[in-house]
Amino acid sequence: MIKIEVNKEGKVFYCGDEIERKDITGEFLYYVFRESLKQNVDFHIDESDPISRLFIKIKEETKKDSDFYKQIGEIVENYRKTLQEEAKIKAINEEDDLPF
Repeated sequence: MIKIEVNKEGKVFYCGDEIERKDITGEFLYYVFRESLKQNVDFHIDESDPISRLFIKIKEETKKDSDFYKQIGEIVENYRKTLQEEAKIKAINEEDDLPF
């Protein structure tokens, strides 16, 4: 579990280490977002500084009951089903056995 903290001065900490604002890159935010979707981020956010809004948005959008989280779950499930169907089709030797 990773810990993201934004204190009242707007300082951002990742697992206890301060992250400089210049290091809060798209790559870092993508990593936090992906880990949060996996429910692997513990957020501690003081809302006093504008930077906190960014992390609050990530936290809200990746909660299990959010619409976005549910949509991602549906996409993943559809992808798994497609892969399973593809594997079944590849395993069929005769055209008459195809599911369509």
